[in-house]
Amino acid sequence: MIHTSENINTVLLPMAYNVKGCSCANEDGSYTIIINSRIPESQRMEIYMHELRHIISGDFGCDDVDLTEAEAHRKGTNYEDREKGR
Repeated sequence: MIHTSENINTVLLPMAYNVKGCSCANEDGSYTIIINSRIPESQRMEIYMHELRHIISGDFGCDDVDLTEAEAHRKGTNYEDREKGR
């Protein structure tokens, strides 16, 4: 485990190389973010932030995963631009 807060647990696990990370809602109202331990450490925070955006946006239970991912990437770009002052 690399990070735990009251509502979000984060773990590193070896996953398929084409999967960078995933997140899930737990029965107790908490969330788990899983980051592929095979990806470089330098990319892990980016994956964490991506999965955190899914949690903040309430993306769980959506039927169209491709649409959810496209929206998360769009929001991510906007968030990163705001953080950089753009």
